[in-house]
Amino acid sequence: MLPSSLSVSSDGAGVQLLVVLRNPGDSEIQQIQVSSLTEPGIAVSPSQPLRVSALAAHSDTSWVFQVSQSQIEPIDKPLRILIAYRDGSVSRIIAQSIPVKTREPDTLDKFLDAKIQTTLESLDSSLLRQYRSVPHKQAGRPISVSIKGLGPDFICFDAVENTCPNASSTGPKPNVTSTPAQVQRSQISIGAYQTQVENFSVGAKNRVEPGKYLLSFEITLVGNASQSAVRNTVVSQTVDVGVVGESTILRALSIKSFLLLPGSLVMLTLGFLTKYAWSWSKPVKTTPIPEPTDAYFWLASITISGVMALLYYAIFHRSYFVRYGIQDVAVIWTCSVLFGVLLYALTFGWPRFMEYQSTPTAPR
Repeated sequence: MLPSSLSVSSDGAGVQLLVVLRNPGDSEIQQIQVSSLTEPGIAVSPSQPLRVSALAAHSDTSWVFQVSQSQIEPIDKPLRILIAYRDGSVSRIIAQSIPVKTREPDTLDKFLDAKIQTTLESLDSSLLRQYRSVPHKQAGRPISVSIKGLGPDFICFDAVENTCPNASSTGPKPNVTSTPAQVQRSQISIGAYQTQVENFSVGAKNRVEPGKYLLSFEITLVGNASQSAVRNTVVSQTVDVGVVGESTILRALSIKSFLLLPGSLVMLTLGFLTKYAWSWSKPVKTTPIPEPTDAYFWLASITISGVMALLYYAIFHRSYFVRYGIQDVAVIWTCSVLFGVLLYALTFGWPRFMEYQSTPTAPR
């Protein structure tokens, strides 16, 4: 039997086993039957016994079997081939075994060295950055690969004019063939010992979920006539997704979370106006606005932020608890400051004005 041992693939692809029967005697042998003993995990084709009526003296014959792995678990066991025949009036049986073992699969690293080269560490909404995926050929023959980019659904690939498709009410931009969060490039030919560079434009929609996310590129080695098995690998890059100007605003105001911004702006506006706003006369006696270091400041700020979130949802029919963008930041900033001014006018400005009106002035 050739070869002396078999290495089968875990994907079920068959390997050939050549069985040669020689008749070294001076007489003919008859009623030859070749079969295999069924072993769990090993599939043999043909599975039915093979028959030959006779084999002349000093001659030989051969058969070819296809042997494959029929289970997911690796196998390491012998395959037994039985040959039964009649030598004159005597029945004889020859039994031979051949080791069958699952071979280690070839990884894509043996054919391709893929990596990402980029300066992209952060991605803000409505902005565009460049990614560069670099498959490098290592083997000495041409190959064909496909690249599939994946990301969260508020990320888009290959956007045009620095705007993601479907990112605004104006609808998708023209000539955009990729869908948000996914892009596919197929049949990329790479010559022997060559390097292929594929550039990807990566953008974020108007409203995002700030945080760290993984952008991955699945590179698949496409099968062809000289390479039947399909192999793939994944290269990835971590990117920090945010909203334009959000981190600067929160850092300047010493606020830990965007969700606390509305109430903090209202309280800060009240504090600013009570200290620096013009008054008609001496201010009336009022309770001072708590400072940000005071627990009462955050008690009022958190409560106001919750009320503002409910009002925002009722008016605009969307919530900024999970996803938001620069437009949401601008609207919340403006509304919060205006609400703080209105609250100041009702609680502090109006009493001062009434005091000014009721105070008699000296005659001229």
